[in-house]
Amino acid sequence: MKKILLPGILAGLAMVVSTRAWTQSYYTGDGGKDITLVVYEPEGRELSRDENWLLPLVQGSFNTDFAKYSGITIFDRQNLERIMAQQTESASGLYSDEDYIRIGHLANARHILTGTITKTPNGAFSLQFSVSEVETGKRVASYGPASCSPLALENLSAVKKASADLLGQLGVKLTDAARRELSAEADTRQVQAETALSKGIEAAKKGTVVEALSYFFQAADFNPASTEVASRLNILNRDISSGNMGDNVRNDLQWHDQWKERLAEGSQFTTNYLKTPPAPSYSVIYTTNIQQGRIDYDTRTVEVSGVTVNYVFDGTALEAWTKQLQNVAKAVNDGLANTKRNGDWRLSPVQGRRNQDFSYTLTVSLLNDQGQRLSSQDVRLRGSWTADTERGFSYSLYDKEASVRFTGVSADLITDRLSVRFTAIDGKDAQTVARANNISIMTDEDYWKIIVPQNLRAAVAQGGKETLTWQGNTWDPRLKYRVYCTNPEGRISAVEGLVEGTRITVPSTYFGITRYWWVSCVDSNGRESGKSAATVSRIPLKVGDIGPGGGYVFYDKGDYSSGWRFLEAAPADLGTYTWDAAKRACMDYRGGGYSDWSLPEKDVLKLMYTNLRGNKGLGFSRLSYWSSSEGYNGLAWNQSFVDGIQGSNLKYYVYSVRAVRAF
Repeated sequence: MKKILLPGILAGLAMVVSTRAWTQSYYTGDGGKDITLVVYEPEGRELSRDENWLLPLVQGSFNTDFAKYSGITIFDRQNLERIMAQQTESASGLYSDEDYIRIGHLANARHILTGTITKTPNGAFSLQFSVSEVETGKRVASYGPASCSPLALENLSAVKKASADLLGQLGVKLTDAARRELSAEADTRQVQAETALSKGIEAAKKGTVVEALSYFFQAADFNPASTEVASRLNILNRDISSGNMGDNVRNDLQWHDQWKERLAEGSQFTTNYLKTPPAPSYSVIYTTNIQQGRIDYDTRTVEVSGVTVNYVFDGTALEAWTKQLQNVAKAVNDGLANTKRNGDWRLSPVQGRRNQDFSYTLTVSLLNDQGQRLSSQDVRLRGSWTADTERGFSYSLYDKEASVRFTGVSADLITDRLSVRFTAIDGKDAQTVARANNISIMTDEDYWKIIVPQNLRAAVAQGGKETLTWQGNTWDPRLKYRVYCTNPEGRISAVEGLVEGTRITVPSTYFGITRYWWVSCVDSNGRESGKSAATVSRIPLKVGDIGPGGGYVFYDKGDYSSGWRFLEAAPADLGTYTWDAAKRACMDYRGGGYSDWSLPEKDVLKLMYTNLRGNKGLGFSRLSYWSSSEGYNGLAWNQSFVDGIQGSNLKYYVYSVRAVRAF
């Protein structure tokens, strides 16, 4: 076995295990852990029908805030809805304070949060909330009335302000980090997810299940980690896709009529959905290598060339928009197919398609260093995109590149430095039209400054792998990516060659250390952009975990030095061998694809016995185990895994063998 220096082993064989894990603390003390709370959907006053989704939005925000920033136990909203639906005496959907208290008892909650959202004549909102004890009805915390703008309500900043106030009254001692987050602007994607979820809940209440399904798909796209979104989406998707229309369907005719109504809703939804696509964006990228061409001596004019224009179409928003439509149509159409009755019913499945052409004429002007326009030429940006419920999203660019040649340029006006400028689009001011139509016009150098990959994330896992994801410019076919990271000594190096796509899973040999990651773009000519902002990852390991070689970690020396930090033992014995054969068996072992396994030294073997003997799944033998350490007179050391005694014996004895490696 290669020599592994083990600090402190000979002095008592002390094991060093790192158990530190950084976590964000949002409160001090118990955080109100003895409080169980039901958050009710607030009552809306003077709200229009299209504003009722704000009520579940506020309820969901309170649930999230109280769960994240305190130790309070929050009652699940879907379970609450089931309990409330069972209170048939409140069929109107309006609940009194006594109703809330009774339902609070049914939910085994000690406190309830209720409130009102009132729209004022000037278009603002007035918020008022309170927390009451279920047993006594006593109000223990209150907020408002407080006025807020529609924007402050929709982006949840007004609700987070109320959460901070109510938590403080309930005795939760928030940290500075919690107060900063509750007063800061909420994450955009989180707000979008909460908004889509709330609109889906409201649509489901109104019985427009296809619309509700669409919103739940949107919410899942914005926040895939939300268990509530996944639950509501699965329930609704399952109900629709099953083909059944409920247990109350009495006959085939009624079943047919219900599906006819459902398909009509789906078709109307699709028609309305396709009317409002998100806008794509366009990048017009130009390079200048101005060169003088043919001279006309009679007119004293010259040709000037060397300007190249490239186009990039970005349909990211359109692709996601189309995917939502596909998901909804598929769920409804699968349900129709699963009825097994449409051969007789002859109902039309949900279908929809939109094709959109686009065309812009861009005027490129040649200027001298006094800003005089010497010549102008037009270039075309043309293409089309299609959104289809069956085929998904596709697009075509008819003009991907254009070369500009200026003719009739007065030789008398040419100066040493010439430049180009896009002066018009479709005959109108270029800047005005570009802003209105999401057209970015930039030099090739400027383009390379902005295409740095965004939102780089590192997901770490035990067993030696890290998954990196990022957002890149997937609409530019010139681009691939290169991934960089730091090694334990802090040096930055490329992980591997060029990567296609925006996801990569890489093995790691650096455990228990912080790693920094970057990603850059590389075009077809090998030119590389700047690196993205670094993201941090750390693969945690502790004694007993599975190591990268598939074995069990049995030692952590606390830092990465001399090329290793951890030791792992093979998951099972290699068999029984003489001492020389034992060394060869370990060297030949390739667990996890690694070739650095070896027979352990006697001190390492002692560590393995001390730290893993309680793991019955490892199947340690009652025979002693060979170590690589030699003793006097040709003997070698061995270790009993029954009583922990080490001794030495002749090398032709047969003992058990367990390989180890350091990493």
